Amino acid sequence: MIHRILLSLTLVACGSHRTFADGDDGGLITNEDGSTFMGAQVDCAAQNKPPTTIRGTVFDPAGKRPIYDVVVYVPRAPLDPFPSGVTCDKCGVLTSGSPVVTTLTDAAGKFVLENAPAGTNIPLVFQIGKWRRQVTVPNVTACTDNALSDPNVTRLPRNKSEGDLPKIAITMGAADPFECLLRKIGIDDAEFTNDQDGGHVHVFEGEDINTHVHTPALPGAAPATDLWSNLAKMKQYDVIINACEGKEAADEKPPSSLQNFIDYANAGGRTFNIIMGSSMGLRPCPQRRIGSTTIRFLPRRPRRSIRASRRETRSRSGS
Repeated sequence: MIHRILLSLTLVACGSHRTFADGDDGGLITNEDGSTFMGAQVDCAAQNKPPTTIRGTVFDPAGKRPIYDVVVYVPRAPLDPFPSGVTCDKCGVLTSGSPVVTTLTDAAGKFVLENAPAGTNIPLVFQIGKWRRQVTVPNVTACTDNALSDPNVTRLPRNKSEGDLPKIAITMGAADPFECLLRKIGIDDAEFTNDQDGGHVHVFEGEDINTHVHTPALPGAAPATDLWSNLAKMKQYDVIINACEGKEAADEKPPSSLQNFIDYANAGGRTFNIIMGSSMGLRPCPQRRIGSTTIRFLPRRPRRSIRASRRETRSRSGS
């Protein structure tokens, strides 16, 4: 109680302000990491001072690539859990925590929160779709521009211990190492599991064009047909990615499975389907390891082959 009174007096001495709180507890709010803060929106204009701002850049989970249209906000209440499974949500509907101030990142991933609350242990949320991470800013100085320059602070979560991630299903293909992209953006290897384990990226086996058997994936991985043939199972995922198998493999994709994809998309599901011909000249490469498990990757097409194809195309066209 003494701590609350002293902190309130300190904030009053800063000038006119509005304290936000959960209920009527004097302004103390508990962050997700257990710390508490008292935030106050100081009327800096009344003191002829610039506004209190928090600025920074939101990055992908790897902390390398800026992300645009990320919602950045300071919540005044605990965040609500995301609904499980596919949802047909609208922009802004999933934002929770009764935001005090909010903004969007620009095309360069940069954001500026105007009239941000000043104080200690200020919670800050980065959210886009079902990617969401809440961090704690140790100190925000009133009537000052507070810059966050560490990408590890302003990046999206790499794993479920850092925040929320969408649930993703990916089917392996013998002609495209698309799972590598998910690793490059920074998703932890521990999140890649079969559909019976607790990761956020479930790996399924697609067909290998060369052997006509399912492409080796993670131990215990189910065949992709188990996913495609089961609409209820598909609806457990926010995103489904189908890497190229090198051919249509129509025997594994009957009309009922194709209809499942239509119904999944109509329910709000996101799909990314890669279609590539079987004459691209891709060759298997040695197995590599993800954490303690082995997964098969395939190389990209060599650049010189692409250039040679372009030269051949130009010669045929007479250009």
